Amino acid sequence: MISRPLRWAAQGAAVAVVAVGALTMAQYDKAVSLSLDGDTSSVHVFGSTVGDLLAKQDVPVGEHDIVQPAADAPLNDGDTVVIRYGRKLTVTMDGKTSDYWTTATSVDAALAELGIRADAAKLSVSRSEPLGRSGLALTITTPKNVTVNVDGGSKTVASTGPTVADALQQLEVTLGAQDRVNPAPETPLTEGLAVTINRVEKKTVSETQAVAFGVTNQDDATLAKGTKKTTTKGVAGEQSVTFDEVWVDGKLESRNQTGAQVTKNPVNQVSPVGTGDAAAAGAASAGLASAGFVSAGAAAVSAFATAAGCATCQTHAPPIATRIATTTTSIAVTRC
Repeated sequence: MISRPLRWAAQGAAVAVVAVGALTMAQYDKAVSLSLDGDTSSVHVFGSTVGDLLAKQDVPVGEHDIVQPAADAPLNDGDTVVIRYGRKLTVTMDGKTSDYWTTATSVDAALAELGIRADAAKLSVSRSEPLGRSGLALTITTPKNVTVNVDGGSKTVASTGPTVADALQQLEVTLGAQDRVNPAPETPLTEGLAVTINRVEKKTVSETQAVAFGVTNQDDATLAKGTKKTTTKGVAGEQSVTFDEVWVDGKLESRNQTGAQVTKNPVNQVSPVGTGDAAAAGAASAGLASAGFVSAGAAAVSAFATAAGCATCQTHAPPIATRIATTTTSIAVTRC
């Protein structure tokens, strides 16, 4: 039988154990606030460090995440533990791409946190766009001063567009199908870029041109050699000639013939060319003269015919029979 004093001692020891256990549980059971990206909740946890809290709540953290206090810091009852998750932000600014890590939860806040000045820039997404844990790709185009030379003048614009085509659209410059743009419309904009536009017009025109006539030379034995005359006068014809023209800023740049059609045929010139023997023709004339024939002009023939008479017809004036024979170069009169 256990004595009363011994029983009392055993009971006291048990109470002490319970008290110590209760005290130990009180030390490890802590009520804390846990904030995950601004979403705060109250939790109870048995642990001595912030890391114990994260493990019990199954909250993984990575190298780009922020934990406050640090994971190895002591955890006290009533503490607030803040977790801010890192997000990858891929920024392409004026064609240059860079990767950033941020704990901001919106695009605007991320730009401010990273020190990226984009106040007047054009963004590919809204500045208030939420930035989730999966990250975001963002394009930023800063204003560029661009000068456009067109239609005899120049226009300047601070464009936030990525290419020359965007700057032209901002300036309300309309391009024709044949117009030339230098540099090309797809060229990325850079600060101080100068763009030149040439207005190009293509035309098809027709004009009337002369068609030269030909010359036909024909041998003629009745003409003395070396003699030439024209029996049919040459007349030029006409043709309609078509050209393709390229005009640049009002000035003719090129002109190429594309066709021709005769609308009026030319008349060729016909020219007989003498092939006769001039010496033989001269001898024949001399023989006629010695036989009583006269070679002279028309006036001499008339005078001879009037003055001359035949021996038996002296009373007839002019002679009864007068015969005039002509050649190309002489006139012969034969007496009765």
